[in-house]
Parts: sequence; structure tokens; C-alpha cells
Amino acid sequence: MSKTFTIKLVNDLDSLYQSKDNSYDTIITVDTDLNRQQIFAHSNILRARSTYFQNALSKNWAKKENQFFILSQPYISALIFNIILKYLYCAIIELNNLDIDTILKLLVAVNELSIEELIDFIQDYLIGNDFLEMQS
Repeated sequence: MSKTFTIKLVNDLDSLYQSKDNSYDTIITVDTDLNRQQIFAHSNILRARSTYFQNALSKNWAKKENQFFILSQPYISALIFNIILKYLYCAIIELNNLDIDTILKLLVAVNELSIEELIDFIQDYLIGNDFLEMQS
């Protein structure tokens, strides 16, 4: 007998995403100088979910200070990066509550981070909701 506990897994990862404990090992600085913020994450989650992070956190590329991986994404806002991070941890993305400008910025960011599944999903969402025609 076998059973898949996908919902439990997603709930556990969501709890990890939302927790403010010190179990993270990655610090990502996002946004421009004026709005700079640090976002904390777990390298194993990032690596498992994104080829970009597999490379960025590799021995050849990663910068480490103390026990932390240090990454910088100055062209991605904290809002956008947190949307992406929620997706990476929980496989959840909610576009209905976002305005077109935010969705387009999200598309640019997921393209930069090589998150193919989200690129396709966002493009399909934009086409399906005629957002691209409204921009012309």
C-alpha cells in the first residue's frame, strides 16, 4: 500500500516559508539602494526548485559569509521576490490579485531566474486574460 502526502508536504513547506526562525542559510538582498531588503531562505529549497539557484549556490559561483550564502538581486523588488519565494516553497502563485504592471515585472523576474514553469504559466495567464492586447 502506498499513499502520497502532497498536501501535508506543501503545508509543511508553507510553515517553513512563513517561519521566522534562524534555520535559513541564504540571504538574498533585493531591490534598489533606496528600498534594499534582505530576504532569508533555505538553499536546499531554492536549489531543488530552480536551475538558476542550482548554479548560483554552487561551489563555483556562490559567495559565503560565515555559514550563509549571500546573493544579490537588485533589479527584483521585495514584493516580486516574495511572490517567487512563496512559489518556490509552496508551489502556489496567485495572479488574480495582482495588477498588470506587477505581473509583467514578475514575468521578467522569473525569466531572469529561469523558472520555466512560471514563465509558461504567467504567459498563458496574460494571453488568456487578454492583457497583452490591452497593452497595445
